[in-house]
Amino acid sequence: MKKRIISTLLLSTVILSAGASMTSVSAATTDSKIAQQDKTIASATSAKAQAQAKMSSLQSSVDKLKSQQADAKAKLDATVKEAEKLNTQTAELRDSIKQRNISLQAQARSAQVNTSATNNITTLLDSKSLTDAIQKVVAMATVSGASQQMLEQQQQEEKELQAKLVAMQKNVGEYDKLNSDLAEQAKTLTDQQAQLSVATIDYQLTITSAQGEKDKLLAEKATAEAAAKKAAEAKAKYAAEQKAIQSAAVSSSTSNAASSSSSSSSSSSSSSSSNTSSNNSSSNNSSNSNSNNNSNSNSNSNSNSNSNSGSGSGTITGNGYNNYAPYNCTWYAWNYMYNNYGIKLPASLGNGGDWAYSLPGTSKHVGALVSYSGGTYIQFVGGGGFTTSSPYGHVAVVTAVYADGSYQIYNGSTAGVFSYHVAASTPATFVSGGI
Repeated sequence: MKKRIISTLLLSTVILSAGASMTSVSAATTDSKIAQQDKTIASATSAKAQAQAKMSSLQSSVDKLKSQQADAKAKLDATVKEAEKLNTQTAELRDSIKQRNISLQAQARSAQVNTSATNNITTLLDSKSLTDAIQKVVAMATVSGASQQMLEQQQQEEKELQAKLVAMQKNVGEYDKLNSDLAEQAKTLTDQQAQLSVATIDYQLTITSAQGEKDKLLAEKATAEAAAKKAAEAKAKYAAEQKAIQSAAVSSSTSNAASSSSSSSSSSSSSSSSNTSSNNSSSNNSSNSNSNNNSNSNSNSNSNSNSNSGSGSGTITGNGYNNYAPYNCTWYAWNYMYNNYGIKLPASLGNGGDWAYSLPGTSKHVGALVSYSGGTYIQFVGGGGFTTSSPYGHVAVVTAVYADGSYQIYNGSTAGVFSYHVAASTPATFVSGGI
């Protein structure tokens, strides 16, 4: 009997130890994967920062080129206007020269037909005095010379305007080429910016994916640690039970040995002792049986009772404390707020889905309570999820908030305690329990 008990105890210890060893190996592997995700996140974050810095530098160059392009365009427009003005002036001067040539040609023809020499003599003879005659000769010479001088001056101005026009047209070509070159450079830099923008988005996707995988691994690690803790508790409990059984067996063996020794001294005394021992043994067995029955009865009563006197994880005892049904989501949420923040939530908030209407609203932050209505599908980041029971709903505590709007929850139910990474798209109401 004794050997069998010891063998059973040793076997159970080996099994539980093997389970703990496997959990340790699994935890080490998970930590290695988490470290790898951290490395991926750090590498992608660094590359993203470099790409953004390069984009900023390119943007500065693009802005500078656009400024130069604007200056070149302004100079081009001004040069074109000046060229148009010179074109107009040249056309007007040419028209003036043409008209003056026509006038001079008419005068020449008139002189040939009417013998300008005779007209000049007549003009001189009609003079009143010699002085008047001299003045008329000088005036005729002056008029003729002025007309010729003006014609030459106009022709010179036309040459100058033509030279300016050629220079202007050359400037127009140069500014037009400069403007085209600047536009091409700006386009090249803009294309590079677009490529860097795509790379930045890719890096962000890598970061988000790695972060999601890391959060998933952390959740798995938390679940594994919780399972390991339960296994360790089960191991300790089993060892205690086996130790008690072993002690009871040793006591029984000692009692039987003493009874045999007393029997060899006196048969009547032996008979009496045997009867007494038998009665005592029967009485003890009956007592143990009743004790076990009472223990089971009390355990069942605590499990089904709404008072908080049960022995489940996170139990708080005392009047005015947790009055929610043990091991339900409301019970776990109440205990978490009390154990971590010292806050006693009201005892009449209703089901998990009712907490959204029973407490004041708040922002999504660590320490906030999150309430889901009945029939809500709670979507996990990375896939999976579960649907809350209808019409009761569900309530949990926010333990972490991430940049993409997703968040981690402490989640308890009759199935146990778990940590979930919930997607931001999940319909939820965040309320304050005092944090």
